Amino acid sequence: MHPIRLLILEDRSPDAQLIVHELRRAGYQAEWRRVETEQEYLEALDPGLDLILSDYALPQFDALRALRLTRERGLDTPFIIVSGAIGEEIAVAAMQQGADDYLLKDRLARLGQAVARAIEQRQLRRANQRAEVALRESAALHQAVLRSLSAQIAVLDEAGAIITVNDAWALFARDHGAGLLPPAAVGSSYLGACRAAAERSGDAAAALAGLEAILSGAQAQFSMEYATPAPSERRWFLLHILALVGRRGAVVSHEDITERKLLEAQYIAAQKMESVGRLAGGVAHDFNNLLTAIGGYAEIARQGLPGDHPACADMQEIIHNVRRAANLTHQLLAFARRQIVAPELFSLNDLIADIDKLLRRLIGEDIQLVIVPGADLGAVRADPGQIEQLLVNLVVNARDAMPRGGTIMIETANARLDQRYTRQHAGVEPGEYVLLSVSDTGEGMTDEVKQHVFEPFYTTKEVGRGTGLGLATCYGIAKQCGGNIWIYSEPGLGTTVKLYLPRAAEAVGGLSRRAAPDPASMTGGDETILLVEDDLAVRAVAARALQVFGYTVVEAGNGEEALQLGRSHAGAPIQLLLTDVVMPKQGGVSLAEALREHYPGLRVLFMSGYTDKIAQQHGLLVAGFELLQKPFSPQELLLRVRQMLDAGLEVGAD
Repeated sequence: MHPIRLLILEDRSPDAQLIVHELRRAGYQAEWRRVETEQEYLEALDPGLDLILSDYALPQFDALRALRLTRERGLDTPFIIVSGAIGEEIAVAAMQQGADDYLLKDRLARLGQAVARAIEQRQLRRANQRAEVALRESAALHQAVLRSLSAQIAVLDEAGAIITVNDAWALFARDHGAGLLPPAAVGSSYLGACRAAAERSGDAAAALAGLEAILSGAQAQFSMEYATPAPSERRWFLLHILALVGRRGAVVSHEDITERKLLEAQYIAAQKMESVGRLAGGVAHDFNNLLTAIGGYAEIARQGLPGDHPACADMQEIIHNVRRAANLTHQLLAFARRQIVAPELFSLNDLIADIDKLLRRLIGEDIQLVIVPGADLGAVRADPGQIEQLLVNLVVNARDAMPRGGTIMIETANARLDQRYTRQHAGVEPGEYVLLSVSDTGEGMTDEVKQHVFEPFYTTKEVGRGTGLGLATCYGIAKQCGGNIWIYSEPGLGTTVKLYLPRAAEAVGGLSRRAAPDPASMTGGDETILLVEDDLAVRAVAARALQVFGYTVVEAGNGEEALQLGRSHAGAPIQLLLTDVVMPKQGGVSLAEALREHYPGLRVLFMSGYTDKIAQQHGLLVAGFELLQKPFSPQELLLRVRQMLDAGLEVGAD
């Protein structure tokens, strides 16, 4: 809704209410006042008003007098007449005296359009007035203005010679000398300098053609971007040439747009990463279903064979490679920011100390690990497991960049990112952060490598030594935590990766560690489970694993079918709902809520290849609702089922 300050000259309150209602329908939130008399009108006139709406004729007042009084006081407030009946001659007279529009009360559908146009016209009038004032003052102020501008500006006469320049132009000429388009000195021929440069550069030739066209009067303006030729110190400029008004000549402006170009490149890269992330997340979801079925059948087949059967080793290899593939999908989901997260309040110093030994085992004896913890470090709210994964990936990448040994330094510190930093880094909000920095003394990266380093499956390592998902995973984790990650590197000078996580206002908490379930404790049961999964292969392998361990399984292919089965089930009561989250016809969340009305206290275990966004949007992780992430093995399924059923018995006993 657009806020608007409104004065209504109207003797009928219902008509005023109708006008305000129509404005609200048009998208305006009006702060308004209704007046009836000339005295009230004069008291209410205010330069801050956005609009005046007036009935044409009131008992002792009328719109034309109100309009005259408004203009006599120097107010340019848009004035629209809204009347029950008004003739064409009166309407024309009102417009001639300065009214912006007129409408009939029985045709208020056009009110929003009329208001928008009137406000826009006032803005144009004011803009024109400001332009006229600026033109009148330009003769006295143009030198001061030129001196204050950061762009390099020169004024040329009709022959292309420089009449005057600003300080930025003079400084650039002094510091850089002749460049692609040399900023010549006052009195010299800029046209001649461009002709000389055009013999060496295609960009200069294009600029020369534009300048000649403007000086000849063939066109009014010309713009182009160009870059300095040296790649190591490349800077981008916007050249803009504008014809002088009222005489032959031109104004030439060179603006340094290097910062903008870098931000554009960062934005394009971020958009590319976002698109790839969505694709990766979708692929990982579908792939998880396949892995669940492949791994499940392989595990069931292995358990059904004697221990000395030759196929057991083959089955084990299948299971091993399914786990490797599952790790890849987990990394893809981390990049796509779709992992389940369990945020905690903790200190990065505590986390680094907790995995110090692990990191030292990863890097080997020829690399020195130096840890510099920041003093009075603020807390962060994130998933410790994700930050550990990120830190391990960064340390492994640093290790691989130093095949002949070197030093890895991990530092933490409090940091404040200001407006200057955020202007140079797209997508960063100013504020208080905690910095995690990982530096190495390795080979460093070229600019080309840095442009692609966070893309999934991009790697500079030889075949077989990396998946290309390490830094992509780090990027996804950083974004999912609400932070930012940047790489600073030059060939031969090593690399520094900086992760900025938002600093939490609360005090530091402690790290929690969840113990992994013990497969030896896996047992079956005789309970009845409603299994709902639209992927036939996943449903079949899950049902088979449950049935082998004694459970009674009622199967359904979607939520709608499952709801009918659950309500009509005549056997033992259903004690657990095992369901996919995203299914055709009816999803798992609405199914669980509907079945809980029929089975109070029903335990619900969701299965999904989607992750955190589903959990957050649908509120899965509430009492009695848990999530089993695909792909899962039959053992993982049976353990979680048993844990939930046993938890349900404990709750019932209380």
